Amino acid sequence: EIAATQRYSRHTPRYTEASLVKKLEELGIGRPSTYAPTISTILNRNYVEKKSLDGNKRDYEVLYTTPDRVLEKVETENYGADKNKLFPTDTGRVVTDFLLEHYSLIMDYQFTAKAEEGFDEVARGEVQWQDSIKTFYDTFHPLIEQAPTESRAASRLLGHEPETGEPVYVKLARYGFVFQFGDGDEENKPRFKRIPDGVGFYNATLDIALNLPWLPRVVGTYKDKEVKANVGMYGPYVQWNSAFYSLKELSAEEITLNEAIEVIVQKEEEKSKAQIHLFEGEPVIEVLNGRYGPYIKSAKKNYKIPKEVDVESLDRAACEEIIKNTPQKSTRKR
Repeated sequence: EIAATQRYSRHTPRYTEASLVKKLEELGIGRPSTYAPTISTILNRNYVEKKSLDGNKRDYEVLYTTPDRVLEKVETENYGADKNKLFPTDTGRVVTDFLLEHYSLIMDYQFTAKAEEGFDEVARGEVQWQDSIKTFYDTFHPLIEQAPTESRAASRLLGHEPETGEPVYVKLARYGFVFQFGDGDEENKPRFKRIPDGVGFYNATLDIALNLPWLPRVVGTYKDKEVKANVGMYGPYVQWNSAFYSLKELSAEEITLNEAIEVIVQKEEEKSKAQIHLFEGEPVIEVLNGRYGPYIKSAKKNYKIPKEVDVESLDRAACEEIIKNTPQKSTRKR
């Protein structure tokens, strides 16, 4: 029997943490003591992410012979499945592009090995360490001087805003990728929009940038007070009555008033359950349920309640007595 089976080419396997360490060893990059910190760094800085893919199914053809003819049949195979592999993020790609463009010296795979050779020469007394460092910096420092403060690799022009004619960019900012409208000058500062989840640096388009709402966004009113949606350092949130309510799965650009009210009501209920007593006056004293049990909060300081005290029967005087008898923490310097 002769059989001809259709096969698809496959990409090089993605790295796992173990296979990446093995590759570092082969290339002479780093040392055993630096492998674990290297992996931790690229994960913590979001240069790569560790995830699994379920994969898909596809058909392939098989041609085979019989004594009198050639037959064809279709089989099915799984492809694209990956488990706990390291996938590069857009942040990792942009940073790598920048380093390759401006710092090719330290991006050389043999850079660490060459540096180790230099250290060995110092250890053997063949070269003074000052001379070894100077040799490196005489080459490296000009690269720092020549590199732009804002990388061209971290900015991409998408087009121009029809109303103003200002350029629209996608850029890598401090807390992630953003759309920037305008170059900015002394009078007019550039305007920014956050890139929504699922849109990356390389697949962002002008249409996406133009159709996104501006933040902060007024969602509506609740109990005669304005509800706003915005994105901060720690993610999307809604603001109401001078309080901030974090959004975990909802988007600040798309959240509706009913969804915002639901978040506010839920958080307020949790807050009311946490508060056991509230004593108005100066200073305000609260008795709260905390992670490790009830405690007193006053003037931005927390005070532990003794175990033998009945929390429900506490009044302002009893709280003041506990605060008074709580020993002050030492401010002695190390």
